[in-house]
Amino acid sequence: MRDLVLDERLETLAALVGDAATAADIGADHGLLACALLERMPARRMIVSDISAPSLDKARRLLGERGLLDRARLCVADGLGGLDAPVEAIVIAGMGGGTIRAILEAGRDRIGNARLVLQPNLDADRLRADLCAGGFVIEDERVALCAGRYYPIICARQGVSAPLAAREAFLGPVLLRTRPARYADYLAWMRGVRLGELARVRQGRSERAQARRRELDEQIAWIEEALAWTPR
Repeated sequence: MRDLVLDERLETLAALVGDAATAADIGADHGLLACALLERMPARRMIVSDISAPSLDKARRLLGERGLLDRARLCVADGLGGLDAPVEAIVIAGMGGGTIRAILEAGRDRIGNARLVLQPNLDADRLRADLCAGGFVIEDERVALCAGRYYPIICARQGVSAPLAAREAFLGPVLLRTRPARYADYLAWMRGVRLGELARVRQGRSERAQARRRELDEQIAWIEEALAWTPR
């Protein structure tokens, strides 16, 4: 049987799970990441959950085809509700930052000392700020490119952290410090997205539109400053 091929986003998630002997994939959908994690570490066991039964059926079929069901427990569950025992790593990917934060808050008593591998599709800045203000420490950050879009990936753990300034939350505290290879491209992509939105909201005259223009102007200035100091 051929090895599973992951895109850069899933490959980065898998790398950040590391050598965790037990892991959970929350919102697993097709189960591709869970399969790769199980195949790459034969001693690993996983909890694979999704709020959607049809989505979980896709994961069950893939795991079954690849002979991995004996090391996976599949469950239809909302958020962390399917975690009935401690795990070393928890992946929550492909959701909005607010949804991820709500999942963590609702299931806080199930997290323990697990490493959280989080990939928000939007509102990464708010997620970072909420994590640091809410009893989590951001330990690592990466950027992945998939289908023409850049995705920030945040690794966190329960602990005490200083609150983030708005600029740090927007640009990523670890990304700002480490400036990995993809960071300049990620910043340039974010700048393009915000310049496009700025062109659209310039036509608005409401207070909300004016506030958004000010916010976008500030974010673009942060990006330009970071780009000036980031190797390409």
